[in-house]
Amino acid sequence: MKKNMQKYLIGGVSVLTLGLLGACGSSNGEANNETGTTKVTWYQVGEEPKDFDEVMTKVNEKLKEEINVELDMRLIPDGDYQQKLGVMINSGEEYDICFVNGTDYVNYGNKGAFISLNDHLDKELKDYAAELNEGFIEGGAINGETYGLPVNNDIATTEYWTFNKDLVDQYQLDVENVEGVETLAPVLEKFAEKNTDTNITPIGMTRTSVCIPYDNIIGGGVPLAVAFEGDTQTVVNTYETPEMMTYLKAMHEFYKKGYILKDAATVTTDPFRIDSKNWFLGRNSSGYQPLAQKKLEALAGHGLILKPAGKAFKTTGFARVAMHAVSASSKHPEAALKLLNYVNTNQEVADLMVYGIEGKHYDRNEDGSITLTNSDDYYQGAWALVNTYLVSKTSPITEESKKLEEESKKFQNEAPMSPILGFSFDASDFRTEIASVQNIVSQYEVLLSSGTVDPEQYVPELLEKLEKAGLDKIQASAQEQYDEWRKSNK
Repeated sequence: MKKNMQKYLIGGVSVLTLGLLGACGSSNGEANNETGTTKVTWYQVGEEPKDFDEVMTKVNEKLKEEINVELDMRLIPDGDYQQKLGVMINSGEEYDICFVNGTDYVNYGNKGAFISLNDHLDKELKDYAAELNEGFIEGGAINGETYGLPVNNDIATTEYWTFNKDLVDQYQLDVENVEGVETLAPVLEKFAEKNTDTNITPIGMTRTSVCIPYDNIIGGGVPLAVAFEGDTQTVVNTYETPEMMTYLKAMHEFYKKGYILKDAATVTTDPFRIDSKNWFLGRNSSGYQPLAQKKLEALAGHGLILKPAGKAFKTTGFARVAMHAVSASSKHPEAALKLLNYVNTNQEVADLMVYGIEGKHYDRNEDGSITLTNSDDYYQGAWALVNTYLVSKTSPITEESKKLEEESKKFQNEAPMSPILGFSFDASDFRTEIASVQNIVSQYEVLLSSGTVDPEQYVPELLEKLEKAGLDKIQASAQEQYDEWRKSNK
């Protein structure tokens, strides 16, 4: 059913791309000064660190020397980014590269805001594209066209029930057979019987999302999805599924027994940090279990036990969580493509962009890892910026860690693809209905997922309101579009 990566690598050149590259001519024609260096403007989400200009000077020294490009990176805070990106695109502002993700990527890609990368994945972008999991290419395509270059990271993740190991050992609890939410009851009951510390909450979760084996089609609170396994051809309202009711009823029972905070649905600040010891059970999303456990334990500062709550799948959501697109308004698309390929394959530059200057913001250790020494003055999250597998490790590199990294890559490569990987729902005819559905779901979602209210009373009420808001119309269109997409992707 799935297209293979090769199909995207050898796709035809779009008219838009040909027009842009033809208009720009040679790289000399793109030059901004007598040296032939091309300045590329890159809009990126994030706060500007104190030493940003100093670090960018170092970055540009390397870029000018190696690829004859000068980077003009402009950071926009997360809270303002989406709105400002929309203004830039809708006004036709000239720029070269932007960070984009999720529904914005789909909406702007469909509008022609970005050039297609299909014909460049085996040319200007070939070095970086060769490192990407195939799921990124399939998941990032919109009707066969790839408009964004994903930040290389885990694409296959699952939810993990996370236990405080000290408490498991102290009370000699058996968590070996924990998987679905219904398997938690015996463990929680025994913990509640034995625990005498009132400062410890059995379930350290507040506004946590529901964990059921479905892949959402739209996201943003619209409860339409397709099952990962079983009937993978039908778009369902997840609030009508037995898995949803099982989860919500279990959480409500836990709430009634006092395992969950009474104000879990209304707290605005999560009181259960992973490095605190005021919780027995939590939940985290991550990739390969042994590696995830080591990373989480490093953050927690104490032992953890992770038990998968389900299977890991490559999903469209994770394929599009962080991407970089080349603008259709760019006067320098060739230089922009060259820059994206270079920063994602050159560790020295990637480390500069993420960690800053060696000797000032971090120190290099003998094993090749680094120790951050001044991240207050400079640090940018790799997850949204460059190849996360390329940047230097911040934990010691040992034979065990190397083995775990290799096993993790194998886990990512071998994870099955979601049946809707790469499917994009065209919501343009349902803006009003979607906004109404999102508003209604926001009134019920946290109350239900936190166990605060009885799902047998509140879910029917929610379903009635969703029907009046037009969810059935959205669902019918989603099913029709999904059927057509499946036919073209066999």
